[in-house]
Parts: sequence; C-alpha cells; structure tokens
Amino acid sequence: MIPCKWQQLVAGINLWTATSAGTFDHSTKTIIKMKNTTRLFIALFAAILGFQVQAQTVSIRGGLSLANMLDRDNIETYSSMYSNNVGWHLGMLVDFPLGGIASLETGVVLTTKGMKVEEEFFGIGIEARARMYYLDVPVLLKVTAPISGKVDFYATAGPYMGYGMSGNIEATLRFMGMEETESEDISFGNDKEKDTFKPLEFGLSFGGGLQVNAFVIGMSYDLGLTNISVYQKQGTTVKNRILKFSVGYRFSGNG
Repeated sequence: MIPCKWQQLVAGINLWTATSAGTFDHSTKTIIKMKNTTRLFIALFAAILGFQVQAQTVSIRGGLSLANMLDRDNIETYSSMYSNNVGWHLGMLVDFPLGGIASLETGVVLTTKGMKVEEEFFGIGIEARARMYYLDVPVLLKVTAPISGKVDFYATAGPYMGYGMSGNIEATLRFMGMEETESEDISFGNDKEKDTFKPLEFGLSFGGGLQVNAFVIGMSYDLGLTNISVYQKQGTTVKNRILKFSVGYRFSGNG
C-alpha cells in the first residue's frame, strides 16, 4: 500500500493497489497547461531587458537543474527516500556595478522544481515525480576577480523570491508485468482543501563560476526557506532544494 504521506503528496491521484494476486485499474488525467506561464515569463523578460541601458551587463543563462525537496513532519523525514528530479532553468540576469569588484545581480529565471521517488511494496513498483514551474527573482551580491587574461572568477550569494505557477505529479505503478500511469495537476494557493502548495517562496542562493570573455559557466544552489505545504499540522514541512548547472552569454551595456 502507498504510504499515507505519499498519498498526501499525490493528492487527487487515485491509485488502487490489489493483493499479490490482484490487479489495478484507474484513469489518466491531463497534464499541465503553460499558456499563462509563458505570457508572464515573456513580459518579465522584456522588462528586465529594458534595464540594459543602465546596467553593466545583461546575460542570458540556462542549463540543467537537479531538484529535490525537504519533506518531513514530527514523526518522520519522508524525503530520505526522495531523489533528484532532472529539469531545466532559463532566465535573464542584469548586473549593476556597485564599485570595485562588487556588483548587484538580479533578474528573472524560469525554473523547474520538485522531486522523484522510486519504491517497491509487496511486489508493486511505484515511481512518482513532482515537477513544478517557478518564476524566481534573485537579488544577489556578486564578487568578480580576474584570474588570467579574459578569464574571471565570480561568486554570488543572496536571497531569492519564487512564485509557483503550475506543475503536475505523475505516478506509475508496475505489477505482474502491467504498468499504469496517472497524472494530476498541482494547484498553487492557500486553500487547505483545494490547493497542493503555497505559491510564494523565499530562500537563499549561493553560486560561483567562470566568465570567459562573454561566456559564463557556473553552478548554484537554491535553499528554500519557506514551508510551502498548505497542510502544516503535526509539523508538516515541505521546502524546495535545487542544484543548477548553467551556461550563458553576456551582452555589454553602456560600457
């Protein structure tokens, strides 16, 4: 049987499991719709681009994301069975010089977050993953130091604000050679009866990398500080964790 905690996470997915001699049968629902998300992302992208006149540099970055979650209550840490869910991120960042080697880096980044879990109970294999689409706005202190020639090392640290826009939870059951998959949309809001997660998230971001001419290669880690679970009885806590590997290109501003 699927653990009670996992049933909460995949709220709305009705997975019926039988005994070792039985079967399972259920329907599949539609996956997420990204229309409004795309419109908002393009609008913010354009707004950030407008700052290029005042900024030292504007960079476009994207790459691989390894997302996971902290999931626990007063009884157990359920995320001990979770693994990274591979995703992606894409965004535009603006660099405002503060003087010397310091600058302020901010922008907008569309990021996939979530987690993955694989378990087996009494011969029934369960693979489930949560994938959520967030719009993150980091505000980072950046320090840049030259290494050699046109190669610079940089390090960043600071807070970020994220807004969950859409997502889905997909679960697959395998039993006696049969396989069935169901998907359920994630609802962001503050209604304990209808929603899955709270939309607003705050956290800290730490990163570093190299700037080679106009190219950027970097890595960062986002530590979510906000408990995004709408259900918080018995100490229920859910927080995002994400490791990012990025490449990008920098465009010069006014010099």
